[in-house]
This record gives sequence, C-alpha cells and structure tokens, in this order.
Amino acid sequence: MTANSGDELLASGLELLRGLVADVDIRVAHGSASRRDDGTDDIWRIEAGPVSCDLLVALSLRPTPRTVDNLAGGLSRGPTSGRDRPVLVVAPWLSPRSQDLLRERGFNYLDLTGNARLRIPRPTVFIRTEGARQNPVPPPQPRRGLTGKLVNALVRLLVDATPPYRMSELARVSGTSLAYVSLPPLCSVLR
Repeated sequence: MTANSGDELLASGLELLRGLVADVDIRVAHGSASRRDDGTDDIWRIEAGPVSCDLLVALSLRPTPRTVDNLAGGLSRGPTSGRDRPVLVVAPWLSPRSQDLLRERGFNYLDLTGNARLRIPRPTVFIRTEGARQNPVPPPQPRRGLTGKLVNALVRLLVDATPPYRMSELARVSGTSLAYVSLPPLCSVLR
C-alpha cells in the first residue's frame, strides 16, 4: 500500500489501474517516465480496441486538501489542462475532502487504498471505487510535552519555592514572560 518515492507510486498506481480494467477489453500502457513541463509526472495510454487516449498523470506523495487544491489549481492553468487530455492524480491515499476537490475540478484520481474515479469520454471509461476512508498510514503526530530551558527554569523554581505561586512572580523569577507561564500545559502543572 505504501509508496515511498514517485517512481514507486507511479508503478503501484499503474498496476492498480491495470487490475481495475483487467476483466474488460481495455489496456493501460506506460508512457514517458520523465518529468514534464505541464506539471504532470507521466503519461499513461488507455486503449480500447482501435481507440486510445493519453492520460496525464500527476503525483501527490503527501496529499492534504490544501495541497490537492494547489495541485488542481496548477494543473488547471497548465498548457494541457483537463480540456485537452484527462488528468489522473495518483496518491498513496486521498481523503474524502481531497476526492471531492478533485471531482469538483473535473480531475480523475487514484490512490493505493482503492479510492478511484476515472472518467474518460473516448474510449468511454468510467471507474469509481471506494477504498479507505481514513489514512491507513497517518503522519506521525508531533511530540507534545514540556521541554526546553525555559520549562526547566520553571520546574526548578517550582521544586525550590514553596506554594502558593503567582503567575507574575514565577515569570519574573524564572526570567520568562507572563504569557509563557500562562500556557495551558504549564497551567495544568501549576494547579
């Protein structure tokens, strides 16, 4: 399910798309692998008998609704926007909101969890599948905690001084600002 690089994502996406059309008389062929000037990363050719269509492929390694919105905006302004040739956005996983944004702008999408929407007028192809609704490999959450020399100064002061504590006195003695001493994590420690 995971693809760590653009090349791995392209290869996995191509195989997934081939698997989606394996039972029908449609062939998916790989195009050029070089980075293109129009903001896309590859071209895949969809062939159904004598009719074929070039599909512009744009990769998004860490998509969020904001990055997908920016990607879609950039592709819309490109020289070969969705008017000339259909565009397929390929990602490891696309959130439902990202899918909606792409669909609203007329872009096709495919993620490695099985979320796919591919609509091509000629040859006539329409694929819509649903995969994971939540990211199976969520990004790591930043560590939360009290660290740093200012916190150390406050903790040392709390150990050495006898309660009751006033925020303004703690800030003055520790050399920090009142705003810093008033941060919610610190306030929970002081209570």
